[in-house]
Amino acid sequence: MSVEPVPAVSAALDRLLRAARDLGSPLTDPFMTLSFLALPVIPALKITDRGLVDVNEFRHVALFM
Repeated sequence: MSVEPVPAVSAALDRLLRAARDLGSPLTDPFMTLSFLALPVIPALKITDRGLVDVNEFRHVALFM
């Protein structure tokens, strides 16, 4: 959400994405990826910055058995 015009917001986002790439981010859209880290309640298994989490049991899940 912004009070700025769409072209200004788009240009600012383009600068941020370029800066992330320049810093070595391999992600196409790292800010979209980060926005989902704040939602570890959907779905029942969620990949977070701390690994795979079963949000129903509130515990980490092993990636390999």
